[in-house]
Amino acid sequence: MATADLHISLSFPVTASHIWCKSFCVPAGSTIADAIAISGIANAFPELDISSLGKGVFGIKCAPGQTVQEGDRIELYRKLVFDPKESRRRRAEHRKAGILTKRHLRQKKSRINNYTEHRDNT
Repeated sequence: MATADLHISLSFPVTASHIWCKSFCVPAGSTIADAIAISGIANAFPELDISSLGKGVFGIKCAPGQTVQEGDRIELYRKLVFDPKESRRRRAEHRKAGILTKRHLRQKKSRINNYTEHRDNT
C-alpha cells in the first residue's frame, strides 16, 4: 500500500505588510524541517538563515522534528525588531509626561489587517 502525500502550506512574513505563502505536498511522516527544505524558501530568500527563525504550526511554536499532518500551515517567525518591554516603558514615560495619550495608540480602521500576500503555488 502506497503512502499518500500530505497537502500543507508554509507562511513567512517577509515584511510587516508582505507575507510569502506556498502550498505544496510532502510525503507522509515528514517533519517540519523536511517540509521547509521541500518548500524552496531557501531558494526564494537565499540571505535568510532559516535555522535561526522560530517555527510553528497554526501559531503554536513547535520543534523542527515534529511530524506534519494533513492541512497544516507551517509558520516561520521573524525575530522582534524591538524589545516589547522597553517600548512599554517608553510609552508609560510619555504618558506620565503628557506627551502620549491612549487615543494615540488606537489603530485606524484602514490600517488594520492591511497586508499583501504572495502565493507561490508551483
